Amino acid sequence: MNIIETKNNLKDELIALLERSAEPIQLKTISKALKLYSDTDEYFIMKDILNDLIQNNIVSKSARRRYSLKNVNYSNSMVGTLEISRNYGYVIPSNSNTKKVIIKFDDFNDALVGDEVEVSIYKRKIKKVYGKITKVVTRAKHIIKGKLEFIDTAFYLVPQKDKYQHLFPIKEENIAGAKHGDEIEAEFQDWDYNANLPIFKITKVYSKISGNASLYDRLLTEFDLPQNFSDEILKEAEQKKLPSSTKTYKNRLDLRKEVTFTIDPDDAKDFDDALSINELKNGNYEIGIHIADVSNYVEENSIIDIEARERGNSTYLADRVVPMLPEILSNNLCSLVPNRLRFAYSVILEIDKKLKIHNYTISETLIKSNKRFTYDEALSIIDDEENENKFSKELKLLNDIAIKLRHERFKHGGIDFETSEIRFKLDENKEPVEVKLKKPTKSTQLVEEMMLLANKIVANHFNVLTKQYELSQPLPAIYRVHEDPEPKILKETIEFISSFGKKFQSKNINSAYMNDILHYFKDKPEKDIVNKMLVKSMTKAYYDNYNHGHYGLGFDDYTHFTSPIRRYADLIVHRLLKEYGQSKPNYNRINNLKILTKSVGKSISITERKSIDAERASNKQTQSLIMKNHIGEEFNGTVTGLLAYGVFVQVDDLYSEGMLHIKEINDDYYNHDEKQHVFIGKSKKNIIRIGSRIRVKVVNVNIKKRFIDFSYIKLINPKRF
Repeated sequence: MNIIETKNNLKDELIALLERSAEPIQLKTISKALKLYSDTDEYFIMKDILNDLIQNNIVSKSARRRYSLKNVNYSNSMVGTLEISRNYGYVIPSNSNTKKVIIKFDDFNDALVGDEVEVSIYKRKIKKVYGKITKVVTRAKHIIKGKLEFIDTAFYLVPQKDKYQHLFPIKEENIAGAKHGDEIEAEFQDWDYNANLPIFKITKVYSKISGNASLYDRLLTEFDLPQNFSDEILKEAEQKKLPSSTKTYKNRLDLRKEVTFTIDPDDAKDFDDALSINELKNGNYEIGIHIADVSNYVEENSIIDIEARERGNSTYLADRVVPMLPEILSNNLCSLVPNRLRFAYSVILEIDKKLKIHNYTISETLIKSNKRFTYDEALSIIDDEENENKFSKELKLLNDIAIKLRHERFKHGGIDFETSEIRFKLDENKEPVEVKLKKPTKSTQLVEEMMLLANKIVANHFNVLTKQYELSQPLPAIYRVHEDPEPKILKETIEFISSFGKKFQSKNINSAYMNDILHYFKDKPEKDIVNKMLVKSMTKAYYDNYNHGHYGLGFDDYTHFTSPIRRYADLIVHRLLKEYGQSKPNYNRINNLKILTKSVGKSISITERKSIDAERASNKQTQSLIMKNHIGEEFNGTVTGLLAYGVFVQVDDLYSEGMLHIKEINDDYYNHDEKQHVFIGKSKKNIIRIGSRIRVKVVNVNIKKRFIDFSYIKLINPKRF
């Protein structure tokens, strides 16, 4: 089920729950009734739904944070968007305080899910209202994925998603060479009123793509990721012009003579950011953090902008990047490639040796990057004390400052998580040929700290502008928000970590104490597991137009400014800074921007989670392709997860994760202790838990389902209960 379907189903269940309740309900009661936990995506979506319902005057929220349905008034007709539940359709009005109107399938008329429709109400009950669709006001763009089947004498599209309640006939001239059983994608063309049927045309046949390419292409279908940009968008992008070396740009700070450079992964194609540093006569440093000025090329509400808003971000799969912007922008015009004139938006700050920022400017600039470093190249220069590279002084100065910034961040509330990333290399047939585990280095941390610094300055700058314009409410903006962890989940996590040998307190935990735990395990075999467990206990970060602060970083003010090529949030922040820098916005504009930033924040939080899920699935797909060549081989590995029927094991070196069913462990009979999250051998009393080292054999790989199954060889250095 995709995110949109999840949201629709949760909205339906939430309204039904509020309808059944005679009294207002607390949030924790709602989450318990719907079986949602605060560390899940569904919990986050549920909170969004509640906010939507409150804004639409369908739900009220009391001062004690209790929720209830408002009393509603019904007119005889209304307009809204058609959605679907398991057994019926429904429409929630666009501009009224009416709750949902139930639409039976027979009363859809010619509407499809997602269409904006006009509804005539014909029956009212105490808790339910029924209506019929009388007209499609605005037809949504319907691209449906499914399977082509030949039934009796005609071809039919059998939708993959259950939001469509019937099959769609497809005329032979529209099947594009597809055959019975092919996986296809079809686009709505028109409605045949004579036959009272929709007309669909097949636009893609997935079964025609062979080998591993088809497996990766199906991920795009599974997660509703776009595959290409329209010809219209590409045409508009091609009309954009590079800056001219002969033209004078009066509104831009000319930094072409400034020594600047980029530091990125070795396979990067789009360069969002460049850095510069100068030592001032007073002993302070001037640091320049130069960001690609995407807003110069992507105008608000242009067709490129609308597409970027819908995508929300770039998605990085094992075999490709699904970009937010067309490549002519992301890899060329906007990208800060070396030795090319580029527009940038720069944060330039003066900082002393004690990290005090004396002043800063945020300016539209003109730069010409002198050098493109990979992370490994930059690291070799930083680590080599005798390196005479042209840029060694700048790199080492920035590294020294980054180390101090990092230390201060952890000292004042930031958490010292160490996260690693699995990276794959595929050949021309999309066969995995290399897998690496990328861990933080001095060069990656240098870039990270500079980007955090810029994002923090920009977030606080919205406060400065609000005071400058003497406004009673903050100027609308988009913030990157990370709320405090749920105390119960954090407590359970730390109690579990205590089972690794050292007892940690599990009450009144703050970030400093979490850092103590992480530092205790820094050189111990359980380090990676402890990191993962604590990260998992955190709430998920999201975008909002209200500044709640960032718990994990320890920042009161934080936004995203530094990656506008691949994140829509950053593009919006650039536009807002430019607009607010010119003049004080009027009352109507501020209200419009409040609506925009709230809407965009919610939308891109959802697209971000969709991308994360797709990236994980892509990694699992690649891991299964790797392990298909190792069936029958043995590996050492680490237990990474535990269920009632078995454990997940990640094998060393190849970093692939699979399932070892408890019935496969034949050296004892193991009981599941749910409370302590372990399996305990009945006779030998050996324990298997998260972090246990184990030797396994690869016995089965299901490439399509992305499953890997192990059999048991032995425990490595077993511990007893």
